[in-house]
Amino acid sequence: MAEVKYATLKEGTRLSKLRLRAFFSAIGHEKVPDEDVVIGLHDCFLFWAYTLLNRLKFLTSDQTHLLFEEMLPQLKEVDLVTDLETSDRTWLLVVADGRYATWENHTGWLDLEIGETVSLVEFKPLEAVSFSLCEMYRRNLAAVEQLATSET
Repeated sequence: MAEVKYATLKEGTRLSKLRLRAFFSAIGHEKVPDEDVVIGLHDCFLFWAYTLLNRLKFLTSDQTHLLFEEMLPQLKEVDLVTDLETSDRTWLLVVADGRYATWENHTGWLDLEIGETVSLVEFKPLEAVSFSLCEMYRRNLAAVEQLATSET
């Protein structure tokens, strides 16, 4: 695996300095890293998930923050090799009706308007959008490795 420097990781994300600060604070860093600092692969995975959530135009900033905050404990427990790289699982994040979200190892649906988890039987969604965090990880990892190869 190629080393991933912070400058490479944030390239093209369009996240503001405040969003970047919020992300690193959420995962336990005291500050945003310097450009040349190597970021661990698991933190890269968390960053890619955070970036994905921030690209969802149908979520407000508050909803994005809530969703990442609620997902973070499970995301931190993901084993990159067994859960993402070599697994047949998809590790899905599902957003229904632009209001409810659920993900791997989460019971029920997080109501993004009130911040509480509700059971599935309380509503039947009209629309659902799903995202494979496994595929997100694999594609981002491949892109970073390709970039590292082209730079050498």
